[in-house]
Amino acid sequence: MSTNRINRRGFLKAGLAGAAGIALTPLIKPLENICKGDEIYRPGLLNFYNYIVDVRDKWPFWIIHRQEALEEFEGDVGYDSTYLVPFDKPNSKVVSILEEKTEKIELEKDARPLESFSPINLELSVHTEGDPITLSCANNLKCILPFPGEPYFYDFGVKPITLWRRFPSQPEQLQFLADIREVIAKNSGLVPLPFLNRTLGNQEVYEWLQVRFDVYAGDIDLNGIVDVKDLNYIGKDWKRQGQPLEYVGDITGPQGIPDGNVDARDLEMLTRHHLKDIREIMP
Repeated sequence: MSTNRINRRGFLKAGLAGAAGIALTPLIKPLENICKGDEIYRPGLLNFYNYIVDVRDKWPFWIIHRQEALEEFEGDVGYDSTYLVPFDKPNSKVVSILEEKTEKIELEKDARPLESFSPINLELSVHTEGDPITLSCANNLKCILPFPGEPYFYDFGVKPITLWRRFPSQPEQLQFLADIREVIAKNSGLVPLPFLNRTLGNQEVYEWLQVRFDVYAGDIDLNGIVDVKDLNYIGKDWKRQGQPLEYVGDITGPQGIPDGNVDARDLEMLTRHHLKDIREIMP
């Protein structure tokens, strides 16, 4: 009998092209919106912490979309900032990765233009004193957007914000993890990552992620539009139960993250974004 169970718990082939990057720095002057027809690109400010239970200290990572920022690395004199070694260690480490010719640059603040839709590649590790660290604990990624009414309420306007797992050995493969706005509203921004039960060397990468602004939650086949083809995936998996992320139709749950059940919540998310075409809001 045929099955729609995902090989290796949920690989999807990315069909949209894009570069990687990220940013933030002190805001020197008011940030302006850009209007494209009826669409409005607003400045965006998003940060992440890696909440590893057995590691007390957490180092923040920032993404910003703003006027005058560039897609490429601007150097520390611009709006990007390279990773700085924290004073307290061990410390969870989240950085974005830019490949500049033969150089790999780690950023803790990664800025992009206001109209950018480029995905951002993240790496997670633990910065120790140099010795390996043995962990056996829960692990979450904390996503934070400013709330309305806060001094710097910049929400990326009309752009979707989704989080994916990526696989360095298979660069075209992605696994959907969360709609970031959804998980902030329903689960305090916490995205569960696999339980850590291993020994990690200093800054040894154990998780590769990607933040995307060019994919709506529900675009299961990653063709740029949420349509009947995506509905077919949910239909094939309808009422199936298993581990979170086990089936492609499992795209959300009560807390805004895949819960192992393909049910009305998944259908509601897809319906909410039905016929949204990312190309309609791109420059």
